[in-house]
Amino acid sequence: MHHADAPPLERARSASVKGDWPRAYALLIEADASMALTGSDLPLLAAVAYAAGHLDVTIEAWERAHAASAQAGDRVAAAGAAVRVAMHLLFDTALLAPVRGWLTRAERLLDGHAETPVHAWLGVVRSYERLRRLRPCPRVGAPRDRHRYWAR
Repeated sequence: MHHADAPPLERARSASVKGDWPRAYALLIEADASMALTGSDLPLLAAVAYAAGHLDVTIEAWERAHAASAQAGDRVAAAGAAVRVAMHLLFDTALLAPVRGWLTRAERLLDGHAETPVHAWLGVVRSYERLRRLRPCPRVGAPRDRHRYWAR
């Protein structure tokens, strides 16, 4: 099959490997409209959408990946997708309430599960969330005073 005759999803994968994010994004949106992407194609859509500057589609794709993984009973994949939603909300919108909700959801999904890379990502994003909600020290004092304030 000639490359131009390949299905949009196959052409999107090829474009993403080449780093042609706008083309990959357009093809993934076309593929999603015609056959609703599932499985490993949703994280691809999320990554390509982010690289192409479409944060709303990135978050929606991770939310869909979370729902699909949860429905399939894959708690680790569902938690991983939840962490990614939280990460994008934290870094790109600073909306802390939904960030905390998604992180708590991920923690519940991982509860009792052996450690995975998702646990590490959860720790990273949770740490950034905690740093983000801190306020600077209200008074300028000795360094030991500032340390006590931040260490609370």
